[in-house]
Amino acid sequence: MTTLSPHDALELITVMELLTCAGVAWSVPHVTDEGIAVLRDLLDRHTRAYEAGDLTTAALTGAAFSRELIAPAGNRELLTHIDLVVSRYQRILFLVPDDGTWRVWRQGYADVLAHLTAGEREAAVARYRRIHPAFRAQVAGTGQPPRAQRSP
Repeated sequence: MTTLSPHDALELITVMELLTCAGVAWSVPHVTDEGIAVLRDLLDRHTRAYEAGDLTTAALTGAAFSRELIAPAGNRELLTHIDLVVSRYQRILFLVPDDGTWRVWRQGYADVLAHLTAGEREAAVARYRRIHPAFRAQVAGTGQPPRAQRSP
């Protein structure tokens, strides 16, 4: 198992931000009431898992929330690229597992869902775009993940 250096973790956050924010912007106009119901269920499962201390399920349901939010864009290539980096990205949550780091996601998802439920599509996109910078700040401020050896 490889580790992520602090620099690598912050770069990975930037890549996920670019991919997922584009996907959310493209998909939100196409999110249906049925999609909102699925998102609500995923968020409920995510929150319950986190509160029960089941971080693996919390991470999986969090990723599923983002994927379900992005899927209506209909861009399978984008989803494929997101899926390629999700497992590495989720490792950041386990490297800095304090509540503040997880709260960024839980509150962000809850706010996005509230905006979607209220029909506030642009506000939902704008709120999603604020998640990654807040997560980046939490990761940068919570100490150093284990360093990886770098090749020259």
